[in-house]
Amino acid sequence: MKILCDSPIVLPAITSEELTIGLKFVSDQYLRVFGVLPSPPDHLLIAWDGGKIVGTIGINVCSPHSNLRLQNLYKFDNNQKVFPFDPSLSVEFTRWASETNGVASQLLYAATCFSINLGKKFVWCEHGRIVNRVCRKYGINFYDTSSVQRDDSKIEPYYLAFYQKADPRFFMFNLDLSKSGLEQYLNKR
Repeated sequence: MKILCDSPIVLPAITSEELTIGLKFVSDQYLRVFGVLPSPPDHLLIAWDGGKIVGTIGINVCSPHSNLRLQNLYKFDNNQKVFPFDPSLSVEFTRWASETNGVASQLLYAATCFSINLGKKFVWCEHGRIVNRVCRKYGINFYDTSSVQRDDSKIEPYYLAFYQKADPRFFMFNLDLSKSGLEQYLNKR
């Protein structure tokens, strides 16, 4: 299933070989930058350019048997929520890595389209301020999630290095609105 017809081409990893090399790419990136291996996502999209992987983005979905990972890690204050909170209508974007300029916006667009096709409405993600600025440049408008606090006692010890180095925050956005913003950004390039 082709999601985006541009160079690079972003496709979901379907075969075990695609998943293996896609996970190796993102793991190598995370090991180099953060010193930890990321947990595997439910779905992995891979950006290919000339037969070479140049980026990945993972998508986790909520199921009746398990929460989204971020749902377990963050405390949501029901008295202060100013955003739609429905994990069953949400996905989590994760394992985003790229080594080529211009790939990040295409990965986000492909992940957005993929998630809409799953019937989802919202994205949960965690990232730092720099990534947040880049995403806003792409046309993504985030909900105010300042009332959401991370519970560091729930971080597995192995992943502490990631949190200490990246200092990520919880963010959430609407898929349909972001798709429009990303399309406008990509059409201007």
